Amino acid sequence: MSENEEAALVWEAALGFLRTRPRSCGEMKDYLRRKGFSQTASEATLQRLEDSGYLDDARFVEAWLNHRSHAQPRGSLWVRRELKEKKVPADLVEELAAPYLAAHEEETAWDLAQKRWPKLVSYPRGKERLARYLFGRGFSSSTIHRVLERLET
Repeated sequence: MSENEEAALVWEAALGFLRTRPRSCGEMKDYLRRKGFSQTASEATLQRLEDSGYLDDARFVEAWLNHRSHAQPRGSLWVRRELKEKKVPADLVEELAAPYLAAHEEETAWDLAQKRWPKLVSYPRGKERLARYLFGRGFSSSTIHRVLERLET
C-alpha cells in the first residue's frame, strides 16, 4: 500500500470516528493506533485534523462540560476522571475545567438533591441516602455537607 493510499484510509477512519461525537486528540491517537495504522500516517492525520479544526482539546473540554451540566449532571471528581479517561491533558483540565466545576459544583449538587430529596425525606436515614447518592455522582464530601446543611434551612 502506498503512503497516499494509507493516508486516505487513515483520514476516512478518523472522520468516521468523529461522526458519533467530538473526540480528544488522545482518543483519536489511541483509536488510530488500535486500527494498526503507521505512526507516520497517524501523526500526519492528527495534525491535519487539528489544522482543519476537527480536533481541538480545548473545545472538546468545553463541549464535555456543557454536556455534563445539562444532560447528566455530575460532580467535579466524576468529570475530572472522565476527562482523564478521554485522554485530555491534565494541565488543560486544570486550566479549563477546574474553574468551571468549582463555580458550578454546589449548585449542580443542590439541583440534584432537590429532585431526589422528596423521595428520601420519609426514610429514617434519608440524608445518608442522599449523601451516598451525591457521592456516587462525583461530588466532594465538602460539597455534599454544604448541600445537606442547606436542606435543613
